[in-house]
Amino acid sequence: MKLADAWEKPSFPVNGNDLAKLGLEKGKAVGEVLARLEEEWVASDFSLKRDALLERAAAMISSAG
Repeated sequence: MKLADAWEKPSFPVNGNDLAKLGLEKGKAVGEVLARLEEEWVASDFSLKRDALLERAAAMISSAG
């Protein structure tokens, strides 16, 4: 129980500014991509690193455009 009590969720390493640098325009799509990325990050037990998440974001953006 001590481990569970002391555990803190890591800080999500990607934000809207990162997505803008990848070419995504401000708006609803930013929140949608961030939400999908965060779901994948949580599903990976927080093991996906910033670079991997940004690669995934770039793929999402290019497939949507």
